[in-house]
Amino acid sequence: MKLADLIDLEMGCLLDRSSQPDELRSRDRELGRTLVPALSTERPGTPAFRRRLFLGWLDRRRSSTPELFPGHQIESAYRTIGWVLAILGLVSGSSTASLVLHFDGTTPVNVVHFLAVFVFLQLGLLLLFPATVLIWRRGERQGGLFGFYSLLRWLGERLSRGSRRLLQKLPGDRRQNLLAAQGQIRSLVGVHLPAEKWLLLELQKRFGLAFNLGALATSLYLIAFSDLAFAWSTTLDLDSQAFHSLVSIVAAPWSWVLDQGSPSLEMVEASRYFRLDGSYLGAGPTAQGADPILVGGWWAFLLLSLAVYGLLPRLLLWITARLKFRSALRHVSLRHGDFDALYERLVLPVVTTRAREPERGVTIPATVSPTGGQAGLDQWPAIPAAVAVWGDIPVAHQILEELLEGRFGWEVKQMVQAGVLEHEIDSLACQSLQEAKRQGVEVILLLAESFEPPTRELMKFLRKLRESVGLEFPLVVGLFDLQEPQAPTHPAGGRPQGSPLPASRSGKEEPAQPIASGLEERPPGGEGPIEPPLVADRGEPGTWIPPGEEDWHIWHTKLAALGDPYLRVERLVEDT
Repeated sequence: MKLADLIDLEMGCLLDRSSQPDELRSRDRELGRTLVPALSTERPGTPAFRRRLFLGWLDRRRSSTPELFPGHQIESAYRTIGWVLAILGLVSGSSTASLVLHFDGTTPVNVVHFLAVFVFLQLGLLLLFPATVLIWRRGERQGGLFGFYSLLRWLGERLSRGSRRLLQKLPGDRRQNLLAAQGQIRSLVGVHLPAEKWLLLELQKRFGLAFNLGALATSLYLIAFSDLAFAWSTTLDLDSQAFHSLVSIVAAPWSWVLDQGSPSLEMVEASRYFRLDGSYLGAGPTAQGADPILVGGWWAFLLLSLAVYGLLPRLLLWITARLKFRSALRHVSLRHGDFDALYERLVLPVVTTRAREPERGVTIPATVSPTGGQAGLDQWPAIPAAVAVWGDIPVAHQILEELLEGRFGWEVKQMVQAGVLEHEIDSLACQSLQEAKRQGVEVILLLAESFEPPTRELMKFLRKLRESVGLEFPLVVGLFDLQEPQAPTHPAGGRPQGSPLPASRSGKEEPAQPIASGLEERPPGGEGPIEPPLVADRGEPGTWIPPGEEDWHIWHTKLAALGDPYLRVERLVEDT
């Protein structure tokens, strides 16, 4: 994958956020029917399968509306920035070398200045690189951004809070739309952190590489085409023997191969210079009295120092950053909420609901009707999932499991209750879902009715759940509307009018029971089991239908304001 492909994939997902869901489903399922059979050599659901599927989808989108995808232009802009940095590096390196090696015929070039700028300073910058990598890795493990990235995030948060205060003065609808747009932009910060950091590092090391190339080329030119005299001079109490030991350490990497590249003690003693007297040590009252062979013999040591401590490390770091950037693009995680939604639209069938009329005449909702899916999808491995039911929603477990299997390809492993009056229930639900993640659950669904807008308690629960399961764990808010059935008339001796029938594939009456969690819940301290808030099977009181457009817009807008890239809102059932 190239940088242009990643940018255009994100742009395509961003454009889809403002499109009608029905149009997206129709468009992407039609594309999926063409793309999926061509990927028969890849195992469904693997990162390679997803990557090839998305790139195929992107090629079709680009061919139809190329003007909407700026990936190639942005990639070209990065290349231009790289060349500009290289030119600036060459100019600055050449200028620095010219300044350090300036010789007007009276005062010789001070070797100490050259070593300070081109050796010791560059060694200090090199030592910062391992520390930076460790900080990046720590940030990735802890789900945060450190160093330069943490500064950007901190500034973004400050600007975000300030803009929210200003937005409070706007009308409600306009304020919510702007908050949603702000959250969508914030959600993309750090999503592709490995690729971002190696791209920035590659640009930075390109400047450093060009700087040292310019400095080395200028140094070679001045040494070859001018008559330079070198000396060493410092206010520090440093005798010739100590300075010779210092330069011998600097020359250690090549001294065993090139004797000329390591200054001798005789050269060090003869080239010591005193500015007060304007003369070399023991050379008489003027600099011209020094041995030109000795005072000019520093050039090999200086060029090798610049090449070994400046140019070579920058070249290796630039190559490393470039290879790491390409590797990050090849292994980029296309798993945030927008990509998951796109994947499902491409490969999964439409899930609709229709009413079943059992013998007693009670309407049973949410039977699955797979339409428009791809051949062979029933052979794909199911994704283990957990469900949190928000509020007092009547749930038929077997029907819900069947719906989620057809709609998302999920297998429900645990179902818990949240959003009821007891405050402790939400905390227990988060603990239970956190343990479910440890046991192998790969996605969590929050089941909610769409007619009630997201409350402050629901938003608080989502934030707490995000803290519990981690920043990159997929969370899905599944919305539906409930169409209440008309109360049937029962014969004498039958079930009282309007009473629910518990879920059963056979249609027999069964007592309402909570779904088994399948997990052993334990508190953080490990003392005794936690009793997770399970959801009782309460029968099937009506038909689940898609949420209304206004309700959907309200939910989508408010949840987008959270700025969570791995949280998405989905209709549990769809129109056909």
